[in-house]
Amino acid sequence: MLKNNRTKSKPAERNPVRASALDTFVNALTRQGLGMPNPLNATAYPITRLTQDYLLLISMYRNSWLVRKIVDRVAQDMTKAWINITSDVTPEALDRIDRLERIGYVHAKITEGIQWARLFGGAAGLMMIDGLGENGLLEPLSPDMVMPGSFKGIMVLDRWSGVYPDNGLVDNIGDPEFGLPEYYEIADYTRQKSFPVHHSHIGRENEEAGSCTAMRRCRPTTRRLCASSAISCVPP
Repeated sequence: MLKNNRTKSKPAERNPVRASALDTFVNALTRQGLGMPNPLNATAYPITRLTQDYLLLISMYRNSWLVRKIVDRVAQDMTKAWINITSDVTPEALDRIDRLERIGYVHAKITEGIQWARLFGGAAGLMMIDGLGENGLLEPLSPDMVMPGSFKGIMVLDRWSGVYPDNGLVDNIGDPEFGLPEYYEIADYTRQKSFPVHHSHIGRENEEAGSCTAMRRCRPTTRRLCASSAISCVPP
């Protein structure tokens, strides 16, 4: 007896077509639908530019130990192990480097720069090289410009007080600094003037994309904690 080897053909699968359905349902009597004055339509996300409120950020940092912990703890954890130089130089040379770091407070200054970047959304550290002058600061920094004993430390400036980006940007696509400011204006408040500085003399520090303060996301939580338990008045 011959078996029927014919197989049943399966129906072709239909791919569902997805489309968005838009309507303008409105019920004015119950205040439902598009544009009606109900609690749902009243919900909004207002633009809050906390990063630009310089005085408020300073007040939060000075008056709330919780804000100081949020700002300082990450910066201190990033630099507490510091650096370990692996090189073929003599131990005497490493001792001179270590002594130079301690004299210039390099460790403390870099930690301070990260703290200010987290609080204000950005900071800069100007490397102070003795003998360069204002004209030398206009040129890209090179090792040949740094003479023995000429490094005098780092001057930390926050983004709202002391350092301002120039309009020109680095246009070399092969440069790691492509798209960033090429020059910065450093304010000299003692002489009531400012002078341009090439970006290679400055160590940039940005908190996050968009250069926003670290308190931008956690401010609502800190406000609720402070309002509910007076946590800002109680030291840790």
